[in-house]
Amino acid sequence: MAWSVDRLGRSLQDLVGFLSELHALKIDLFLRQPGLDPPARHCSK
Repeated sequence: MAWSVDRLGRSLQDLVGFLSELHALKIDLFLRQPGLDPPARHCSK
């Protein structure tokens, strides 16, 4: 478990490598922090 994805690597390349290693080991990643909340979700139409 990790609090936030930005704590998993120093760069995007590090993060992708780390996630690839987890995938190869069949390890699931759970992020405690909620996902992004896109602005479109709050727009009234």
